[in-house]
Amino acid sequence: MRPKPERTRPESFQLLRERLRAAKAHFESGGTGGRQGAIEALNAVAEFLVSFEDFEQEGLAQPVLSVSVALTDADDGIPSQILHVKRKGGRKPESTGRKGVRAYSALTVDLLMKTGLTRREAAKRTAAKLKLFGVRKQGGGGPDITPETVLAWRDSIKADLGTTFAAEIYEEMLKRLPSADNSDSAAKSALRRDVLKRLESVLRQVRANDA
Repeated sequence: MRPKPERTRPESFQLLRERLRAAKAHFESGGTGGRQGAIEALNAVAEFLVSFEDFEQEGLAQPVLSVSVALTDADDGIPSQILHVKRKGGRKPESTGRKGVRAYSALTVDLLMKTGLTRREAAKRTAAKLKLFGVRKQGGGGPDITPETVLAWRDSIKADLGTTFAAEIYEEMLKRLPSADNSDSAAKSALRRDVLKRLESVLRQVRANDA
């Protein structure tokens, strides 16, 4: 595969990065759940794909563009099949974003424990970040997250490894778990700060008030 003659590969990647950065800013600051930022990001990826002749000829950007168009139509009150919500009876299903929050919270506890914190203290620090970003037990209307909530999530996910989506996310991230067992105290403190910053980044990405 080769890029179109009018744009080199490095230029295409640089333009993609710039547009994704702008989209991320709009996603984090915009209303409607960050919809405008998501549309901009999808358009940036689509235009990046069609900048490669082989990709354009195969129409590989079409699925990405279809989501962008559907989100744009949603702003105008136009429904689309691709964004159609399946109605299910019983309890409200857990969103993908919330599953990711649970999985990354469980991983955060594991990472913090590897720096020497007790299970309880690791859960306490994780719960404090979740509370700061507005994550509650049952979406927007439930009570605040507690250390016990986080530990229950972790135990449930570890028990379900390989069987649920949240467990799959956790298991995949667990493979990249860094080691801090032999680090000095300063390095462990730095790792703790980094771990919690990464959790903050995840919470921003999934827009914790929707989680």
